[in-house]
Amino acid sequence: MVQAPFTVSSIAGAAMQRPTFSSIRIRSPTDAHIIFYAVVSRMLPMVAHRLDIRERRFIQSGSVFVWEERSQLSEPSGSEIERWTDGRRWGPSRVRDEFLYYEEKLPEVNEDEELSSLMLSTRLIKKTYSVYVRTRTGSRKWHLVAYYTEQTLDQLLTIDDFPELAALRHHIPEGLFTTARLTRCRTRAEHGVDDGYTRSGGPPMLTLSSPDSSPSPTAITPPSSAHVLPRLKPEPWPLPSQTSSDTDIANNNQAQQTTSRRVRVPAQKLAPLVYLRSIPFPPRHPLDKDALRSFDGGVV
Repeated sequence: MVQAPFTVSSIAGAAMQRPTFSSIRIRSPTDAHIIFYAVVSRMLPMVAHRLDIRERRFIQSGSVFVWEERSQLSEPSGSEIERWTDGRRWGPSRVRDEFLYYEEKLPEVNEDEELSSLMLSTRLIKKTYSVYVRTRTGSRKWHLVAYYTEQTLDQLLTIDDFPELAALRHHIPEGLFTTARLTRCRTRAEHGVDDGYTRSGGPPMLTLSSPDSSPSPTAITPPSSAHVLPRLKPEPWPLPSQTSSDTDIANNNQAQQTTSRRVRVPAQKLAPLVYLRSIPFPPRHPLDKDALRSFDGGVV
């Protein structure tokens, strides 16, 4: 049993959020549970709020995000999100092996078969998985969102490529995670209702042991194991920094050199112009609007 999750905001203030993990594919619910438990164990961060425009640039093949759904039935921890938004258009969901799959909607270019084939092969696919986590403050609903493309799926790393993560497989307490879809199927079956994967209003009732004292929402109980869980080295996101300082550039180069032996990333291709033209412009920041209006006042 654990307390409220560890979050980036609890230690970094308003720092830019990065993916929970990068350059990895989630093959099964077991892989998802390992990522969840790594978040519980403070090895990986959780997304604490909706991604802004800058943070959405980290969405690419191999990016994995873990976030907590806001619920009216549980004590707030300060890191809940009402719903996941990534600024992209998605088709209807498909269910397979307790995962939901969404394909990115792209503009139609039927007149150019070669361009259409290229766009389909590089189209993002979103894979989601949800669980209820047993905590001392009640049951909380966590979500995992993984992105990949058909072209790069076989080139992404797996849990087995990271010994620190693979070692967690045998340390996850039984009953800590309950698949949200399975729980909802049972609830609807008891009421004689066919299952359709819809957004639930709150977590199910779980049997929780009574703690001796009320824990802090941002604290976390270390795993009940004699083994000390190591921290991931190098950091799981060898992504480019948004600053131009020499220190950040040096750190990025070192991280890329460390992971280049294992990550087989294909040559980056520019997105087709017809696709870029179809993407709506992001809304202008209110401060930018005020600045533009100040110039209008000086025109005679």
